Amino acid sequence: MRGRNTSAPAGVHKNARVSTHAPDKAGVLAYAGLILLGAAAGLFNGLLGAAGGILLALFLPHMALPSVLMGKGEVTTLEDRRDVLATSMAVMLPVSAVSFVTYLARGIRPHFGVSVSILLPAALGGVLGAYLLTRLSAAFLRRLFALLVLIAGLRMLL
Repeated sequence: MRGRNTSAPAGVHKNARVSTHAPDKAGVLAYAGLILLGAAAGLFNGLLGAAGGILLALFLPHMALPSVLMGKGEVTTLEDRRDVLATSMAVMLPVSAVSFVTYLARGIRPHFGVSVSILLPAALGGVLGAYLLTRLSAAFLRRLFALLVLIAGLRMLL
């Protein structure tokens, strides 16, 4: 066909680099790590309520990520704490919804009066937190998260 670039597969921009090489070992290991982390996050979220997001926030910054997921030329990491937290939220919102529906199907009912009382202030706090997230340093966020996990851990042990 005249004027059509036939070197790129359908749906891929003509200037996009398309690799036909098999994934390298680092990429395969990175995908395997993400699959295991996702499974563990879902398990802990279903089992403990919200621990899946904590697990993601703890381990994502230290994991190698496949370049195809990051839009970069090599296996890389999530370097900015804000990226880690946003990624954790993007994963845990649907996972939490699935866990909640599963709870309901198994006969575990939330206390709706308490839930409704907490919902609006929590949503407003989420908006404020997302606003502050763009204004606080990654180092401060890391320390704040560590302090929160430490306090929660001590509270549960004592």
